[in-house]
Amino acid sequence: MRSVDPRFYLNTGDLVESGASAADWQTFFDIVSPFANDTPYWPSVGNHDTPTEKYFHFFSLPGNERWYSFDYGTAHFIALDTTDNISAGSAQNDWLRSDLERANSTVEWKFVFFHHPPYSSGLGHGSDLSVRNALDPVFVQYRVDAVFTGHDHDYEHADPKNGVQYFVTGG
Repeated sequence: MRSVDPRFYLNTGDLVESGASAADWQTFFDIVSPFANDTPYWPSVGNHDTPTEKYFHFFSLPGNERWYSFDYGTAHFIALDTTDNISAGSAQNDWLRSDLERANSTVEWKFVFFHHPPYSSGLGHGSDLSVRNALDPVFVQYRVDAVFTGHDHDYEHADPKNGVQYFVTGG
């Protein structure tokens, strides 16, 4: 990863096996420190991270730190927390709509990253239909370009022909 000199890293969750384990966090930071010490690292919460006190201690993220956004050049990036309520009318869903509304007039590209994939053929978990039902209409409405997720340990690309490209990153 260092050879391409990235400006930042995104992570789709499950940084550790157990969010409560200090040893797991130490292992995580031992692994990522060679490249993340001097390059921004933007995580999203996974079910193994179960946003614990340690997660919030180790990261200083914008907003409420569970879901947040930032801009880089002409792109807008949004991290969501699919371990929390994302259904229509929830605080996170309302925030997402408001954030995308603001971004629509100022950026060329919109990318979203979170843990549970709305589209996946992975044998471990597969598509999370509650995530798809809650978020896919929002992504289509606000013309999100691409969505990056984790959870399943494979690489996948889904094109549901609605204008949004979905990726399972496999990490």
